[in-house]
Amino acid sequence: EDASLLVEGGGSEAISGEEYRRRLSKALEASNDKKEILGLPFGAGSGLKSERVATSGYIFCVRIGDEEKPWFRFVSVDDETWEPLRGDDGEPRIASDTLTCLMAADPQVGRGTQEISDQALRRVFEAWAFAQRNIHDRWMYLTDRANLEPKIEKALREAHTLVMEHGESLGLDRQDVLLAKLNGRWDSSVVKQIRSIVRGDLSPKKKVAAIDAFVTEAGLPIPEQAKPLRPVRIEDIRVVCWMAISKDGSNDRPVTIAEAIGEMALGDKF
Repeated sequence: EDASLLVEGGGSEAISGEEYRRRLSKALEASNDKKEILGLPFGAGSGLKSERVATSGYIFCVRIGDEEKPWFRFVSVDDETWEPLRGDDGEPRIASDTLTCLMAADPQVGRGTQEISDQALRRVFEAWAFAQRNIHDRWMYLTDRANLEPKIEKALREAHTLVMEHGESLGLDRQDVLLAKLNGRWDSSVVKQIRSIVRGDLSPKKKVAAIDAFVTEAGLPIPEQAKPLRPVRIEDIRVVCWMAISKDGSNDRPVTIAEAIGEMALGDKF
């Protein structure tokens, strides 16, 4: 995953997901624009030149089976040949962050000028094959319930074992509820308090009582279990539309700290 896709590292030029939604909503208020967009055929594509991207690439908006929420992928390419780039592991450099992809495709004007090279047109099917496979692999990973199990902190695992072995005084129902509440990912402050109880000097039964009291006082709910996705065929992953984004060579801005360290928190990842 290429975490430094965009040139901007933040500041006044950054945009939040909520702000982006407001802009899209305002743009769709124009009846002609909305009609044209909804009338586009599946697989429609275009291109533009952007100063915002650190590398050229293709952005794909994708629909998976009957899933309503679109998925996005940015396939980084060589600025000249448009050959998909590969990372140190030999895999294509593909970004999956939704907001990052939307920002990269944003022309920042109401109607920009289409710019797309012959090389970009010739290579788009190659890039799509990589994006389609990347999405299918990720989707199928999320169909396995074992991959959705939360990574529980060691202190919580220790507390779980303690309640399991010494929590009979709570009564079966209360013991089961407490065990379920401990089987989740919680803030560091919660983990810290649980750790201090588990590794304290109290007897096992008093530790259980202290854990129960803390969990009740903190109001921790039983964590919702993630639901695995239904398997799909790779053919069920279709392009809604795509954009070929050319890096603007006139942009000589220095690399930001965020790019240098490979951290760009721009939205939720799948």
